[in-house]
Amino acid sequence: MYGNIGSDTRLDFMVVGPAVNLTARIKSMCRQLGRQLLLSSEFVKAGGTSVRSFGRHALKGVGADQEIFGLVSPAVSVPG
Repeated sequence: MYGNIGSDTRLDFMVVGPAVNLTARIKSMCRQLGRQLLLSSEFVKAGGTSVRSFGRHALKGVGADQEIFGLVSPAVSVPG
């Protein structure tokens, strides 16, 4: 769900719900896993991106353990 939340003197545009909670919890794993970007299994299913699994993790406020993914870095060629 999304919308303006607040009063006549102060409004904030907010997004709330299970998907937002999952996203915030996955984001909080970035430092622990040493990545700038992590992906949910649902996001991976929707796209055609090369990914690497970082395993299943228990995330606060999310019912079941979630598999977390990161992008596969492209190979770097060294001029030779």
